Amino acid sequence: MELADWLKAEAAANFRTINAELLVILHEAMRRRGDEKLTSNDNG
Repeated sequence: MELADWLKAEAAANFRTINAELLVILHEAMRRRGDEKLTSNDNG
């Protein structure tokens, strides 16, 4: 495998990992936001 091909493969793998982590963060943020809305609706 040439260096350029290896770098492309590494970049693609890192990109997928970062995307997966961002999806987890976004999902958690949306869940928390939903929890806050439910809590605020219950109190007022």
